[in-house]
Amino acid sequence: MMTRWREIPVWLVLAITVTLWAYRPIWNIDIFWHIATGRVILESGIPDTDIFAPPLIRGDWTPFQWGYEAFVAWIDDNFGLTALRWIHASIVGVAAGLFGFWSREKGASILASLATVTIFVCLFEDRIRVRPHLFEPMFVLLTILACRRGKASILALLIAPIWANIHAVSSLWWIAIFGAWTLSERTSRTYLILATGIAAIAISPGALEGLTGALSSHSEWPAEFVPELKPIFAYATEGAWGFLMLTMVAGGIVCSILTVMRSKDTYRKILSVGCALAAVVLARWAFFAAIPIAIFVQSSLEKNRIVYWVAIGATTASLALHVGPRWSVNDRATDIQANTFPESAVDFMEATNIKVPTDTTGAWAGYLLYRLHPPATVIADGRLVFSAAVADLLRRRSGGDSTTFDEAVGYFHTQALLRPTGTTPPLSEDRWLLVYSDEIAELWLPSPAWLPERMEAIEQWNGEGQ
Repeated sequence: MMTRWREIPVWLVLAITVTLWAYRPIWNIDIFWHIATGRVILESGIPDTDIFAPPLIRGDWTPFQWGYEAFVAWIDDNFGLTALRWIHASIVGVAAGLFGFWSREKGASILASLATVTIFVCLFEDRIRVRPHLFEPMFVLLTILACRRGKASILALLIAPIWANIHAVSSLWWIAIFGAWTLSERTSRTYLILATGIAAIAISPGALEGLTGALSSHSEWPAEFVPELKPIFAYATEGAWGFLMLTMVAGGIVCSILTVMRSKDTYRKILSVGCALAAVVLARWAFFAAIPIAIFVQSSLEKNRIVYWVAIGATTASLALHVGPRWSVNDRATDIQANTFPESAVDFMEATNIKVPTDTTGAWAGYLLYRLHPPATVIADGRLVFSAAVADLLRRRSGGDSTTFDEAVGYFHTQALLRPTGTTPPLSEDRWLLVYSDEIAELWLPSPAWLPERMEAIEQWNGEGQ
């Protein structure tokens, strides 16, 4: 055991390496509305209504990541987006280091541990974004490490409420992992810790309301509106890399079956099968497949050399097909990935005080809220809390129906239309006015928004050669 602890510098170096690899520009929308939510929380507490929708269509909504949102809002306000990028990249690095340490501690060689870490990182690649779910693998591994004979103690109890206040939905994994440990141990101590942890999760601010809202919205609006909810088999359409992802997930299933057949440890069996099944359900959970692979490798390398070569082969393929190309990500010194968000268009909206209910794409809604809320609002964003009327509008709009933009003005009282340049269908000239355009975005105002003071501000902006 002491030898394993002496190897901690190895896993620290690994964590730093993965951190540098995970440090990349922000390209995903969600961090922006998380920050906007955090600002509201810091100013007036956790909301219970959809503060980002126009007043006429607001419904119930309670954020279940309030701790994360307050944290990122404070960091952004005091240190900026660069600090947020480093923090999130470091979380990925810590998870990788913990994975290697755990695998090595359970008997795998250093090389085999590095191989399984690489598999984990590749399976998690799609999830490396500045978002609260980056905490998920770290908390999963901390919980697994806490579930050791005689040491399932205060650490496990600390993880549960912290996790619940950062991301209440994913904290259900704490219940699943520690619940599996409890079933295998069946002691009064583990039952007490499990019950206390469940209570801590349940009483976390916004947890029950947020969980209820998330589960209902996810059942109502499937992956048609949120690509990250795609099933694991969606990787079949993504070429060689997608095939590699499916192969590694299949490897997790095979390893879980072999673990059940060979292992005498009930907890390892339950953990292995549970993680393999999780990886099969959704593409966003693919990284769970690395856990049954690691469990099998930990106990099989000395008995079966072919497992060793399979692990090394998977590592080589991962590096060649996926990890290597990610090193070429450009503009790492830039906080926001170039040409991804309508930065100049929103500069224009801010300068001309067009902070109004806006009809924009789901990919841009969070950024607009980050820059202009309050008072700006959007019809729909990545939170999946919009009404059936909004969902119907979005479905019909995908067919290029220009009349839906007029509907948004009439029904949802939107006062601006922000769209990627060249994607807006023909609009009525007596109804719509193009007031801004660049290579990224174009901004249209409907006739009810042609207020004299607003048009004067736009003319002044144009006259100053902005």
